[in-house]
Formats: sequence, C-alpha cells, structure tokens
Amino acid sequence: MTWKYGYIGTSVVLAANGTQVRIVIKFLAMEKIDIKYRKPLVGRYNKSVSRCLDCDHEFLKNPKYGTIFDNINGFNDSHIGMVAMWECPVCFSKWFYHSEYHYDYFLDAVDDGTQKYYGSGAKAI
Repeated sequence: MTWKYGYIGTSVVLAANGTQVRIVIKFLAMEKIDIKYRKPLVGRYNKSVSRCLDCDHEFLKNPKYGTIFDNINGFNDSHIGMVAMWECPVCFSKWFYHSEYHYDYFLDAVDDGTQKYYGSGAKAI
C-alpha cells in the first residue's frame, strides 16, 4: 500500500487506495505569540527544561520560586523552532527550550498574576 500525504490548514491528510484519513496536528506558530512576549534569543539551550544546569535548581523541588511558567521571560522563533526563554531565580542564568505547547500555560500564569515578568506586580525588564 502506498500512502500519499498533503496539508490542508493545520491538518495532514493521508490517502491510500482512495481512502482519506485526516490527522489534525496541533502546533503553535510564532505568529500567534503576542508581540509583547517575543524577545531576542538569549541564554543556552536546556533540554532538561526546568532544571538549571549551572546551580541545579529544579522548580519541582523548590515551589517557593514558582513554576517554570512563572519564570518564562519571553518566546523566540530560533533555528531549532519556537523556544521559551527563562531565567533561573537562584543564580540568574538564562536558558531556552522547545516550547510549542507551553504558551497556554504561560498565559495562565499571566492571568493568575503569578508570572514574574508579565503578571500583576511584575518587575520591569
């Protein structure tokens, strides 16, 4: 069986022997990120996402610093795709990681007022 595929909007359409199967793929393009959250890329890539590679701070083990979403300071469309950038609240090292699905959680933190850079009582950056 030979499969052919094409794209319709955000869907991938697979076809074989006259039968079509549509698979919806959720992705977030950088164009959907509010301009005020787009920032120049700074820091180093961090595949461990929420653990600082310099001081070993981990958000899950230290809830007094908030979540990773509370510490995101911007988004960027880099050479590796869309990334979220964050600053370690302990040693202030700057990191970024792939974040295609974290934008909504980030917006929740902004709405809840817990977001360090954009929530209520945010510091100027």
